[in-house]
Amino acid sequence: MTEIRIRDIAVHEYAAFLAGVPHSIFHGTAWLDAVAGTFDLRLRLLGYFRDEVLLAVTPLMGRRIGPFLIWGAPLRKSGTPPAVPFCSPTTLAPLLLRSLRAWVARERLGFVQITVPGDMSAESSKSGESEPLDNLELDLQPAIEETWKSLSELPRRCVRKAVRMGVRIHWRSSEAMLATQEELVSATYDRQGIRPNIPQRLYRELLARRKDIGLRVLSATHSGRTVAAIWVLSDTRTCHYWDAASLEDARELNANHLQVWCLIRWAYRRGFKTLDFVGTSSGGRAGTRPGIARFKRSMGGQPVEYRILYWYSPLMHAAFVGYRLANRWGQRLRVLLGGSRATPA
Repeated sequence: MTEIRIRDIAVHEYAAFLAGVPHSIFHGTAWLDAVAGTFDLRLRLLGYFRDEVLLAVTPLMGRRIGPFLIWGAPLRKSGTPPAVPFCSPTTLAPLLLRSLRAWVARERLGFVQITVPGDMSAESSKSGESEPLDNLELDLQPAIEETWKSLSELPRRCVRKAVRMGVRIHWRSSEAMLATQEELVSATYDRQGIRPNIPQRLYRELLARRKDIGLRVLSATHSGRTVAAIWVLSDTRTCHYWDAASLEDARELNANHLQVWCLIRWAYRRGFKTLDFVGTSSGGRAGTRPGIARFKRSMGGQPVEYRILYWYSPLMHAAFVGYRLANRWGQRLRVLLGGSRATPA
């Protein structure tokens, strides 16, 4: 069998390949451009060739940290949820993974992290150090009536209360939403005592590209005031609960529960197969606070296993371990000193 070769490809080659295969919105060039510009990332678009036939592609994100350059598909702290690295038939994934690891060694990349589905755990164990990542997702295959019945009494009671309290749900698309979002984000993160991990610039970039990335903003209002919003991204199969923020009022009104239930109903009507809550089973995008995960699980989110693979040089391994230890102890120290405005690792 002819060996698979990996090389950098041009944007037009990458986009042309994506146009003919199923892929996540987070693989698209509109998303990659927005994220690269916001977080000052480098992008390498990799093509996998056999006999000059393009079989698969991978968008590799790079970030410089001091003297080091780290790479990821996707890269953490880039606003990008778990997405499989290969846009190709799933049967090719094990072979592509081995080819990618060999390519990383030949290129002498000091640090690369790759997210793969949990069902590749056997292959992952042969491919370097790995750790589990449980992403919360809702299967939209059962009837919506079954999903409603599967929720516990508390979220169903909260949805009904929000309706009685006069909470209204709307889709928003105007630029005026940016100022509202900034207010909501400030209130959300101040309440948790942490810094926002998504810059305001990224919201602007995404709103400008909303047609290319399937963006919709779902807002909840009460007495004419916006009290909560969810930024929803979608592709052909999956609806992504990408980011959410709310005022303190929203908690008293149970607006967040009503918003998510309206999103679930909309996703059913649009024929999506999965609602991705974009958050781990132990925490969420706003941090590792367990309350965020509990809320998503109460609305039907179930853990779906992924694995993050790490390939690095001995020097980068030592730097990576040191960074994690320093980050962990730094957070504990700030909590002890009463200043908990730390960005989680």
